[in-house]
Amino acid sequence: MKHTFDDIIIKTLILSSMIGLIINSLMFNIVEINIFLLILILSSIIGYSFRNDTFHSFIGIEFHHKYLAIICLNLIFIMIFIISTISLTRVYSRSTWFLIAVSLMSLLIFIETLVIDNKIKYIHNFVLLKIILIGILIRGSLYYQYPSPTADAFYHMEFIDKILDTGYVPTKFGLYSSFPMLHIFVTIISEITSIGLKSSFFYISAIESIGLVFVYLIVDRLYNNRAISLLSVLILEISTINIYFSYFYLGGGTFTFIFFLLALYLVLLLNSKNGHLYRFLFVLVILTIVLSHTQTPFVLLIVLITFYITSLIFNLVSKYHFPAVSYTTIMYTALVMLSYWIYASKFFESYILLEFLNFGLKGLPSISHIATGNTLEVIWTLSPIYVLEFFGLIGFLYVLRNIRDMDNKIKKDRVVIILGVLVCLSIITGIAYVSQLTSLAYIRWLYYVEVFVSSFVAIGVLRFSSVSGKMNIFIASVLFIVVSSIFIMSPYANNNDDVVPWVNEYTRDSFTSSELSAIYFTEQIRMHTSSQIFVDTLTYRAMTSFAPPPHYQPEYPYRVAGSIITGEMKNFEGFLLLRTEAIDNLVVVSTYKDDHKSISKVRMNFAWYTELRREINSSLIYDNPQSIVLFKL
Repeated sequence: MKHTFDDIIIKTLILSSMIGLIINSLMFNIVEINIFLLILILSSIIGYSFRNDTFHSFIGIEFHHKYLAIICLNLIFIMIFIISTISLTRVYSRSTWFLIAVSLMSLLIFIETLVIDNKIKYIHNFVLLKIILIGILIRGSLYYQYPSPTADAFYHMEFIDKILDTGYVPTKFGLYSSFPMLHIFVTIISEITSIGLKSSFFYISAIESIGLVFVYLIVDRLYNNRAISLLSVLILEISTINIYFSYFYLGGGTFTFIFFLLALYLVLLLNSKNGHLYRFLFVLVILTIVLSHTQTPFVLLIVLITFYITSLIFNLVSKYHFPAVSYTTIMYTALVMLSYWIYASKFFESYILLEFLNFGLKGLPSISHIATGNTLEVIWTLSPIYVLEFFGLIGFLYVLRNIRDMDNKIKKDRVVIILGVLVCLSIITGIAYVSQLTSLAYIRWLYYVEVFVSSFVAIGVLRFSSVSGKMNIFIASVLFIVVSSIFIMSPYANNNDDVVPWVNEYTRDSFTSSELSAIYFTEQIRMHTSSQIFVDTLTYRAMTSFAPPPHYQPEYPYRVAGSIITGEMKNFEGFLLLRTEAIDNLVVVSTYKDDHKSISKVRMNFAWYTELRREINSSLIYDNPQSIVLFKL
């Protein structure tokens, strides 16, 4: 029996996954890996069964009253959007109704994309606008829950505050002092609009949401199908990983992600009629990316190299010349990136090889995980990634099997190249996960992988919803509401919400008004003593960003209380500021060894904490429902 190329790939996936499952079960028994491999086997088998369809034949639903259906869907959407926006009156939490409403609005858009077709003009633009509004609504509802920012945003906002105060880019902010484009951009927004630093910083999240339009343009050029293009953007707008990075880790990576998408779109246009203009824009985009972040240009370089190699291989096989990207484009990107890295790492003063490794590959702290949950908790936390894997692989295999039926040969070649890039980035992401490189690195690679997998997830969902080659509206609706709910209600997408309390044991990263009051109080008292303030990592970020003037000092009087929280430091003197969150949940602790930062998530040593409270020379000087301050002589 003759085996086609796609047959060989699918059977290889199934066989290798089974071998990996056996090895992991016998030697390591890591639950997450077993689930990944089981999903890989299941989706490969399902993808293998979808083999006799004409490409795109299953997409679309016939309605006798199509325009009436579109009007009704939009009226319901507007009503739910208004009600859900009005419901955002609660402080420090979002109602379950709000999350359900977002899932319902996503479902309405999903159904609308199945109803409309390429013949209806302008309606696609309106659908795209609604998708962007949902994305901004999700991010804004998270961002404005608390008076403070979260996680890395503390650091970036302190940086921006210094620029606003002095008019110069500060030099004491380590790596980001050499990559200040994000901070300069937000500074300009703050000065022009006068809306305040916090709201100015949210522009990055809003623009990232709008920037996903480039995904629509890219996918539309590849498949020439508006349903797939719109669903690809919708999946990204509501996906857990994208929400996580456009809110929780809002920073340089989010800012450059916008230009990363623009660079990908420009690559498709470099050989067009106005190629000179697009090359000029590409040069500006690369410069912006390189001056803003370290990982994004590194990922973009890998993507461009994969574009080039995949196109060469395809040209050899197909006897058709299609230069996806020229080697001069790759060389320019590499030259600009490495040249600036040399400058930023002070080539003549430092060891450049180590700096390269820090900037491009390592650059992130390692993370020690404390196993605190059961298998159900692990599955729920990683469920959005399982969904991407399952439907993405089904769509991937379906496109691979039916690529010969695509409308245009150039489009066919480009899809093959996208497939190659997705495989390359997925392998890198898998290595980062399996080798226990930092979970931050693993998640950050997924941020870029998701761009390439979104169209395959859309195709996978659509194909899975079809029965005998024809779309079933009921199955499709149920399937998508489940998918959207998993994305939107995941712990990663609700870092500061207790949507599912039994799987969210980590300390909240944003600060309430009373917690900020404890910070102000402690800082005012400390200014009259020579004592230090011991805090957890998140409180340290807040104190260095929000302490009252004068807080611009060469050395901050704060120390991260890792050894205090774990009970290793028995004798300390000074102030101990703890949030109730840090006492009740897991807290982030940073340690340094051989100039390498390690982050652990640990729980308070209650025995030592109780002993400390009982000591005569340890006094409670501040107490509110969310914070306590102890002073030890």
